[in-house]
Amino acid sequence: MLYSTYKPTPPLSSRTLAGLLPLSHLMAASSSDRSHYRCCFDTWLTVQRQDLEELLHGAASYPDDPKKLHALVEKNVQHFEEYRENRSMLAQQDAPAFLCLAWCNTLENSLLWIGGCRPSLAIRLVYSLCGSELDARLDQYLSGERKGTISEVSGTQLNQINSLHMKILREEERLTSRMASLQEDIVDEPLASIAKELSHVGEPSETADKVLEGHALTLGRMLLEADNLRLSTLKRLVEILTTLQAVDLLASSKKLHLSLHEWGKRWNRGRSPDQGEERGGIGEVGGLLIKGERGRASEGGRGRSLERGGI
Repeated sequence: MLYSTYKPTPPLSSRTLAGLLPLSHLMAASSSDRSHYRCCFDTWLTVQRQDLEELLHGAASYPDDPKKLHALVEKNVQHFEEYRENRSMLAQQDAPAFLCLAWCNTLENSLLWIGGCRPSLAIRLVYSLCGSELDARLDQYLSGERKGTISEVSGTQLNQINSLHMKILREEERLTSRMASLQEDIVDEPLASIAKELSHVGEPSETADKVLEGHALTLGRMLLEADNLRLSTLKRLVEILTTLQAVDLLASSKKLHLSLHEWGKRWNRGRSPDQGEERGGIGEVGGLLIKGERGRASEGGRGRSLERGGI
C-alpha cells in the first residue's frame, strides 16, 4: 500500500527554493557558474522529499479530512510554482543549460522534453495507477469496499481527464513543432554563411554571438511555456480529482520521480565511474517523471500513441 511506507522525517531547515543562496545572489552570479543551477535543483529535490513524506502522512492519518488534504495539495502546487519561477529567472542567464541539464544523470537526460517531463505524462500516470490499483483491489472493489483513491475515478472524471489529455497532446505538438523550427534556424542565415567564411573554425564573431544570444532568449521563452503547460496540467488534474485522489497522484508521482533519480545515479555508476553520485536529476509536474511506454488517450474512439522524450 502506498501510504504504509511513511516514516517521519525532520522538517526542512529554512531556505528558499532557489537554493542555499537567495535568488538575488544567484542572479548576480556569473552565468558560467553552473553550481548555482545545481544548488537550485538540489534544494528542489529536498523539498520534493519533504512534500512526499507529508503527503504520505496526510493520506494515512486523516484520509477523511478533505480540508487538511486540500491544504497539502495546495502547498505542493505552490512549491512547483515557486520552482518554475526560480528556474525561469535563472534561465535568463543561460537558457540552454536548462534544456541539457549538466546536473542530471544520463537516464534522466534521455527522458527530457523541453527541460522536463512531458505534461501529458501526468495524465498517463493517472491511467496507469487506475489500472494497476484496480487489478490489485478487484475483489474488494466487487464486494463494494471503497477507499476513495485514484483507482476509483468516476465516469465523469474519466471523461474530463480524457478531454484534458487530448488538449495537452495538441499543446505538446505545437511546442515540439516550434522547437524543431528553432533548431532548424541554426543552419539558416546568417550562421551558415559566417561559418563558411571563417578563416579558422570557431573563431570569434560578433554577429554569431548576437544570433546565438537571440537563440538563447527564445529557448528561455520556450522553457517557460513548457513549464507553464506542466503547471496548468497539474492544476487541472487536481481540480478534476477528489482531494484524496489528488494526494494519491502527487505522492505516486513524487515517489516515481525520486526513484528514477536514484535508479539513474546507479545506472551511471555501473557504466561510467566519473558520472556517478555527483549527478542530479530533474523535477517536474508535481515531481513527475515517468519511464516511457506506449500510452493512449481516447476521445470519441480516437487514440494516439505518445512520444517519449521525458516533469
